[in-house]
Amino acid sequence: MAQLISCSECRKQLQVPDELLGKTVQCPECGHMFIGAATATEPLSASRPEPEPRHARDEKQEERSRYDDDDYDEVPNLRRSAGGRRRGQKPSKVTNLGVLSLIGGIYAILWAVGFGGGSGGLCCLWPGTYYSIVVGILAIVKGAALLGDSAYDTASPTGIGIMLIINIVNVDVVNLVLGVIILVSCNDDEVREYFAT
Repeated sequence: MAQLISCSECRKQLQVPDELLGKTVQCPECGHMFIGAATATEPLSASRPEPEPRHARDEKQEERSRYDDDDYDEVPNLRRSAGGRRRGQKPSKVTNLGVLSLIGGIYAILWAVGFGGGSGGLCCLWPGTYYSIVVGILAIVKGAALLGDSAYDTASPTGIGIMLIINIVNVDVVNLVLGVIILVSCNDDEVREYFAT
C-alpha cells in the first residue's frame, strides 16, 4: 500500500510505497532528495507558506556556492548592486578617492612645513598654516580608511574634498584641484551607491 507524503522542498504530495518509507526518495517535481516519512493526508492548507519558486532557490544556491559555508555569513552585505557588484566589494573609484585624499593630505602638510621654513618663523602668525596641517592630517586619515577593506563603514569623503578646496587661502592650487576631483568623484552613481547605507 502506498502512503501520501509531501516533498520537504516543493511541498508536492507524492504516493510512496510502504517499503520506501524511512529511506531516501527523490521528488519527481523538483529533484530534491529527502527521507520518506508518512504524513497526514490532508491537502496543503492556505496557512502553510507557499514554496519558493525554483528559480529563486537556484539563485540563492548559486550565491551560496561562491563561498564556503563558514565564509558566507561573514561576508558583509552580499546583496548585489545594480551593476552586479556585491555591496561589500569596493569599486576602484573608491580606492582612487583614498589615493587622492592621501596625496592631498601629504601635500598640505609639506606645504605648511615648507612655508614655515621659507618664511623664517612668520608662518606662525598666519592661521592658514595651522589649517593646512589639520587638513593634511584629516585627509591622510580619511585616505587610509578609504584604502582599507572596510571603507563602506566610513562616510563619503565630500568633507575632505571641501576642506582641501578651502586650503586655497594658503595659495594651495594642488589641493584645490584635488578637492574638486574628489567632490566630482563623490557624485558618481557607483560611489554614492557604495557609501549609501
